[in-house]
Amino acid sequence: MRIEFNPLSATIRVLNRVDLEFFYYCVCNEQNDQMLKSVNWDNQIKPYLDENGVEVAFVTDSEKIPPCDCKNRIKLSFYTGEDKTSSFFRHLRNSFVHFRISHHQKYYMLNDEHNGKITMSGKIEVRILKDIVLKILKIKDITTDTISAFTETQN
Repeated sequence: MRIEFNPLSATIRVLNRVDLEFFYYCVCNEQNDQMLKSVNWDNQIKPYLDENGVEVAFVTDSEKIPPCDCKNRIKLSFYTGEDKTSSFFRHLRNSFVHFRISHHQKYYMLNDEHNGKITMSGKIEVRILKDIVLKILKIKDITTDTISAFTETQN
């Protein structure tokens, strides 16, 4: 399902200043960091998602991205040909920079496409998405600091 922007719609909201800052600083600036691969999605992120009722599907064939039931489900579906955490950040970044994200009440509606094919679709609570991103960045930074400290002691 592609989310279209309709300025006359009362339910679709453009991202506010806080949303813009969050996506710019926490997602766009971080999405190319190779240390994202140090985050183990299944062990470090998935338990939090499960606790909060978020269903995430990673698929390797973009043709098999299930449609988002945006009325009732909190669900994200991603095409991934790589590490899950890096893929998650790449799709969030694309959703943001290509204006395929909107803020609906307490939810973000997310969409990403490549060559006209949907590669990510979903609905997630704003609080949960921000918690996930910040949790990933914290794990990544701890890993980065640990590797840096180790490298310094080896010299």
